[in-house]
Amino acid sequence: MARHYYVNCREIPLERVDGTIATKPALTYGAARGHPGDDPAFIPKVDAEPDAPPLPGRHAFERAGWRFRRATDGGFIAQRGLRSVPPRVQANVFRLGDQLLLDTDRLIVDFEERLDARQQDALLRRHGAVAVYRFHLIPTLVLARIPTGADPEALARTLRQEPEVADAEVEMISHIPPRQQRPARPDDPDYGEQWHHFNDGQKGLARADIRSEEAWQLLQQNGAGKGNGVRIAVIDQGFDLKHPDLAPAVHGHSGFFTDDNEGPPAFNCHPEVPCRRHGTFAAGIAVARSNDLGGVGVAYEADLIAVSVLASEVGLQSTIARALCYAADPSSEIDGADPAEGAQVISVSLGPDGKRKWPLCLALRKAIELVTKTRKIPVFWAVANGDAKLEDDEVVSHRCNGAGSSPCVITVGTSDRYDRRYASASGQGLDFLAPGREIASTTPGGGFEVDPRGATSWAAPCAAGVAALMKAANPNLDGPRIRTLMQKSCVKIQGAYAYDPQRGHGRINAEAAVKAALAARAASPSAVSVLTGAAAGVATIPRRRAS
Repeated sequence: MARHYYVNCREIPLERVDGTIATKPALTYGAARGHPGDDPAFIPKVDAEPDAPPLPGRHAFERAGWRFRRATDGGFIAQRGLRSVPPRVQANVFRLGDQLLLDTDRLIVDFEERLDARQQDALLRRHGAVAVYRFHLIPTLVLARIPTGADPEALARTLRQEPEVADAEVEMISHIPPRQQRPARPDDPDYGEQWHHFNDGQKGLARADIRSEEAWQLLQQNGAGKGNGVRIAVIDQGFDLKHPDLAPAVHGHSGFFTDDNEGPPAFNCHPEVPCRRHGTFAAGIAVARSNDLGGVGVAYEADLIAVSVLASEVGLQSTIARALCYAADPSSEIDGADPAEGAQVISVSLGPDGKRKWPLCLALRKAIELVTKTRKIPVFWAVANGDAKLEDDEVVSHRCNGAGSSPCVITVGTSDRYDRRYASASGQGLDFLAPGREIASTTPGGGFEVDPRGATSWAAPCAAGVAALMKAANPNLDGPRIRTLMQKSCVKIQGAYAYDPQRGHGRINAEAAVKAALAARAASPSAVSVLTGAAAGVATIPRRRAS
């Protein structure tokens, strides 16, 4: 809905983001008048709010302590202060082109020169406003707070009709960054350890990386975010969702299934999930935020739906089946949830390693077929580590369309910093490799560390992050199209010139994949179908362990 605001003697139309508000903890008067400099202690810390529509440029506001959430009634906010602990302020959200603006309960009023401060105050009081700051070198200019419940632009319009007022406008909050050429390379302190984004040869073979920086630059040039608006579900044992690199990304539908082998596990939609290193590390590879801390994920502006299952590594395949269905459609576990708020990309790094066989139960087979074939959501699944055959793992090798077709899930093996395949399952149906050895990512307790070993567990979320960048470039892409474009954009390694059962189509290339996504004309998503299935027996289902 458009509202016209008067700015610098001219009227401009602002598009209000209906149904969305911004909230932030209120600073005390003393803190506001302090001298925080760059001290992060002065930046308010707030938990993630329920999800709001994708908003270009929102991350600058989030770094400053603002959170965007859905308004309960969708109406225009008049009550600015919230009686909460800590106290919070809230604002209406507007767009001016690709810039976000938040309104306030303050007006900037320029009086005629003939009025002194006492007369200015008297005029403001007639309209229920009060001066809160005077620009001492510009005595006609006053910052005034409007009365509770007043519409700021309406009051500014009224004041402009007063003969003693030269001008009046609403004070708006905006992102005002330093004017500098912004490179695609993040400036997070541990970014240099993340060779899989950019490998200059100091940490292996030059350009044995996925060309993340080139992909980010392409997205930036085309007005798309680095995964902005895309929801990635990571299904794993547990997560540290309070980690500063993950907390801003956490979607309101994150939650966990109870570890119960005696009956159907219960699902809890709550960010207090079991905390495990494995899931925390995997999630960071996909979505860790660029925030001057640690490093970054491949799609560092995407949202994270963290789904914790089998925290003890022992449980039911049917729980993974339910997690897949929930990731695709949260209404499968939460009454009244919006089915459209499911994940657009899913990453799973669970299953036995080596030569151990993994039979596929009925429930998980039906869930995989529903999510990948019917709903066409790309599911990236880590293949087994070690000297393993793809066909021994019935979960990742299951073919929805019968013998000779590709597996339902997108199968991902591991490459290293020298562009070599590293200790992962091989066989017909392997899609491609992604970096997974000596990778740096998030660890519980706010850490960011290098895993000195290798694991397909890290390759799957890396590939899922590339898919999120593709969805940001072209939201119409579905799972089969993403798979095809990623296969065609792979870099052949170790002398391979065609498909190779040990390396698949090669090592993923984010730049080429995003280029392909930008040029693609994707098909419309398929209609939704209903899951049916039956429970499976209890089994040990570990994470894909590092070798």
